[in-house]
Amino acid sequence: MFKKRNSISSKNGIHPKRQTANSRSPVDRLLSAAVFSFLCGATVLLLALCAFAFLLAHTPVPLALVRPFACIATALGVALSGLLFAQKVGRRFLLCGLVCGFFYAGCQLLAAYILQGATFLQNGSIMLSVVVLMSGLFGGAFAAAKAVR
Repeated sequence: MFKKRNSISSKNGIHPKRQTANSRSPVDRLLSAAVFSFLCGATVLLLALCAFAFLLAHTPVPLALVRPFACIATALGVALSGLLFAQKVGRRFLLCGLVCGFFYAGCQLLAAYILQGATFLQNGSIMLSVVVLMSGLFGGAFAAAKAVR
């Protein structure tokens, strides 16, 4: 009754390619890894800042520890971000951590320059940028150490 139609995929044994998870372009994988690591690092940073704020509010800790606590929270967030970025990329772990650290250090220096003008070099902004850079590198090194096992 009904005539079977020949589709293009059935001619000559040619079948269309199936889309797999790894068939995305390298730029897409890199971009999704960067966004995922940024979101996770920012979440850890915010949680650490909330925990340190709770600690400062409910214990007799001197308020002079606000800046060191903020620096520790930032280092935790950047280290996790570097770790996750290097794991998602899956190769060149130290370079991934270093790129992540450079990104956050550049963002921090730009924000300090916008808020403080030309005097941003005098109040410890460079030291925080170095800590952020080393934290990203530490995250990449930790990812490399985990990959060797």
